[in-house]
Amino acid sequence: MARRARLRSDSQIYHIMLRGAEKQDVFIDDEDKKKIMQILMDKKQDNAFFVYAYCILANHIHLIIREGNDDISRILKRAATSYASYFNKKYSRSGHVFQDRFKSETVNDEQCLQSIIRFIHQNPENAGIADMDKYLWSSYREFVRLSTGGLADYSYILGMISKDRDLALREFVKYSRIKGREEFLDIAEEKEICLENVNDYIRNYLKNSTLTIEDLKKPESRKVRDAIIIYLLNRSNLSRRNIAEILGINRETVRKAGLSKGTAVNMGHSTKAESA
Repeated sequence: MARRARLRSDSQIYHIMLRGAEKQDVFIDDEDKKKIMQILMDKKQDNAFFVYAYCILANHIHLIIREGNDDISRILKRAATSYASYFNKKYSRSGHVFQDRFKSETVNDEQCLQSIIRFIHQNPENAGIADMDKYLWSSYREFVRLSTGGLADYSYILGMISKDRDLALREFVKYSRIKGREEFLDIAEEKEICLENVNDYIRNYLKNSTLTIEDLKKPESRKVRDAIIIYLLNRSNLSRRNIAEILGINRETVRKAGLSKGTAVNMGHSTKAESA
């Protein structure tokens, strides 16, 4: 099955998740976490890219990156290769360190960007590891301490909030404390459908009809569209944002479809959908 091309971000900003192969821990001690930070610092020289936020946990890392003079695939390939060389040498092992392909989602507006930063910074708390203001391996402390020479370009983010630095920081901390309900990339259990193969599943169903993906936007296609949405919500780890972008519809349409029971699409025949 052919891999699906990555969605391109109009803003050149992406939320990235790089995960250990076979769910293994790849940032085992403080030295490992310092190493991946140093690699990213080195690779982003000469405006190759910009890091707006990050959080490093034992078996994965979250990054918000804006492309500069380099593209996202090359950025992650170079960083992952450098870290894998270090990791394999340190732990006397060989083979893949990270999953073959990193996960990504586009970030195309400021509200979404701020929500994902909050989600990333809350990761240690949500995982029961540490309060986000005490966790050493995320960009949150760089923001609140206005640290210089760190990995994150917090000035850009605070500048979006207010030109008054003190006010921007107060509003940032206040917003960061709100428990968000948005869905973003996470390390939930892998399911059969993902960003790389979702179009194949959709095309497989639509090939037996006269409908195209573009037709799914039309009111008269609602029944089929909702069935596909329910199936994707049940059988994938795709967020509502992902599904909306893939189908070319708004997130509210996806949300409403997910609130109801319906007929789920299953490779050309239908099954009773589970409740979303």
